[in-house]
Amino acid sequence: MSSFNNNSSYSSASTVTTIEEDDKIPSPPRSRFKEAEEMIKRKLEIIVNAATKCGGQRQYDQTSPTTILKKENIRHYGEKLSSGTNTWSQPSTSLSDWKLIVCDGTSKKIYNIHKQIVLYGPRRSLFLVQQFQKFQQSNNWTNGVKTEIALPNSVVDYVPQLFHYIYDSQLDLSTRNAVAMKYLGKYFQIKELTSLTTKYINQQLVSGNITFVIQYLNEAESLKDRELVQQTMNILITKIESLTEDQMLGIPIHLLPQLMSNPQVLSKVTSEWRSARIAFYIQNSNSKISDETFFFLTHAKVLPKIEPNKAIWYIEYTMDTFGKNMLLDDSMGDTMKQRCIHAVVSRWHGLLLSSEQNDCHEDRLFVAKKPNHFQPLKVLPPDMQIEILQEALVYASAQQQSQP
Repeated sequence: MSSFNNNSSYSSASTVTTIEEDDKIPSPPRSRFKEAEEMIKRKLEIIVNAATKCGGQRQYDQTSPTTILKKENIRHYGEKLSSGTNTWSQPSTSLSDWKLIVCDGTSKKIYNIHKQIVLYGPRRSLFLVQQFQKFQQSNNWTNGVKTEIALPNSVVDYVPQLFHYIYDSQLDLSTRNAVAMKYLGKYFQIKELTSLTTKYINQQLVSGNITFVIQYLNEAESLKDRELVQQTMNILITKIESLTEDQMLGIPIHLLPQLMSNPQVLSKVTSEWRSARIAFYIQNSNSKISDETFFFLTHAKVLPKIEPNKAIWYIEYTMDTFGKNMLLDDSMGDTMKQRCIHAVVSRWHGLLLSSEQNDCHEDRLFVAKKPNHFQPLKVLPPDMQIEILQEALVYASAQQQSQP
């Protein structure tokens, strides 16, 4: 309930003294002067009533600088405040005394706002309070009150919803706008809005819907909401085993190393599982992977073992994309080449036995039973083919000798 006093009186003295002494104007007849005074008084009462409706909680102070009618702003109060409409979007009828200019990098939009509404009450913006205090200190009223800000492209479209909330207490949250409204709540320093949006997002995350989790992760990462990024990542870590390949494609590429190297993930799923998912991600994602991201994704601590069906692809992709040096980098322990060759030769049946002898083996590397499941050895350079075959012979011989 507002604590504005709608019955407050506004003396003619305070109104008259707001006209600068240097701004000499002809003195009207007393009856017309009285009529003008009453009109101004009524307009001020309309503004106070509007502020009260929107949650103002400040006792109106006749000596407050915000009650002063400067000559350059007096025109705002000669217009009718349109009740029940988006007054901040209608400059000709809004009685606006402040212009907020919002930029998104390519365009600007002006919002005609009101100090008595945005600076007071439970939905007041502490950011705008600070801006107005700076404006008062500068004492530059020549062109009226103007504040220009820059917001991310993904947020600017929700500024009207912000003012619906401030002016009318309307807040329609959904998974589509929750993160953006939380951003605006923090930017404009509106504690109640930040609290409401955070509570809504938490409720959605508790539901365990992975689609929402990944959506919030991407939006939070875009808006640099580190708290929400970590919150969503923690959920993905706990649900790593149930994530589908397509769901993992929704995770930002630069966050994938953080997910795959998490101790809980390392203990929950096998290295072969991780290597298969990473390979699928790289093969199907539209995101370009950097050499640094690839290095940490395929580090020996993350992928000590490679899925045999993906080993030849890893060798070919690493060489073609990052060069042979990445394949031979031993700063991470066993090189990628060593781990891939070991994975390939562990399925030596597919390398050394003919297709007739090997019909019972589903893991052959030369003949694929599923599209893109295996790659032929011949895609690799001849010297590497020879090296892999030699390793396979040694591995097969050792395995045969170990059998009774």
